[in-house]
Amino acid sequence: MSLKLQRARQSIDKLDKEIVKLINRRASLALDVAKIKSKIKNKDNNIIYYVPSREEEVVKNVISANNVLSEEAFKNIYMEIISACRNLEVPIRIAFLGPWATFTHQAAIRNFGSTGCFIPLSSPNEVVA
Repeated sequence: MSLKLQRARQSIDKLDKEIVKLINRRASLALDVAKIKSKIKNKDNNIIYYVPSREEEVVKNVISANNVLSEEAFKNIYMEIISACRNLEVPIRIAFLGPWATFTHQAAIRNFGSTGCFIPLSSPNEVVA
């Protein structure tokens, strides 16, 4: 293996460790946010953990800072980070119509990320309920 390739790989390994530290730091902050949210209730006396508009804002912010990967690639990466952090706040249950691997299952993963409790249901009424 060439020395250049070996050095490049070592740099990637070092950077990956830094990325893991930053993701863990972000996850810790998400837990702090969950504690704050647990004290804030809406008009129906419910705690709101899932805020799609905030998640959209986060994705837009990180995409605007990106200059190498495609927008779609960065959105996918960040949706998974958000999904994992959201699941730390409170594990959410996501109902979808049909069996696993259907279009509705894939749509649920696309909208919520792959971290969560996915529940296949057999009727639209069950999903809405």
